[in-house]
Amino acid sequence: MIVKMMITFDYNPETNEYIPLKQEIVKDKKKDSALLMAEEAKDSAEPQITLTDNKYILNESAANLIGVKWEDRLDIKYQLIDKIRFPIIGKDTAWGTKSGNKLTKSLTVSCRGNANSLLSEYGDTFSITPWQGHEGLFVLVGNKDRTTPDENVEVTEDENPENDLEAIQDAIDDTDYEINNMTFNFN
Repeated sequence: MIVKMMITFDYNPETNEYIPLKQEIVKDKKKDSALLMAEEAKDSAEPQITLTDNKYILNESAANLIGVKWEDRLDIKYQLIDKIRFPIIGKDTAWGTKSGNKLTKSLTVSCRGNANSLLSEYGDTFSITPWQGHEGLFVLVGNKDRTTPDENVEVTEDENPENDLEAIQDAIDDTDYEINNMTFNFN
């Protein structure tokens, strides 16, 4: 840890003695725990994103997986997948928009205010997996537990679905229908 201090003392040049009077810490360069995690993940083979107070940091693997380079725009949006809301990251071109924030040379992207607080609900370290069926978009899986369904999602499934094939067959009328040219009407 590096600490910058201002010290005031009384010095006697004849005896080469000094008496400390006051000391004050000017700046404490203690590293943020999120920045330490980002440094550890920097060379990891697993694609990861680390969220700090006002930005998120991609490691090299994440930048390669997403296919971004300096000055590309990245955007995080939230989508429902299996009734659970996930953050989805992608380049602005993958979203088909001109929104998002630019990636810096040091692989950081600005993420402040509401965007930061919303993303922090999912964690501060995220693994990245491709979103199946959506080219160029990736699901962020955070280190906070979010396996419960979103409260704002209404579940419309029957709680007791009938899986019995015979019960379904009994519900169908036994009358056979035949369509031919004589009975089929074009309207």
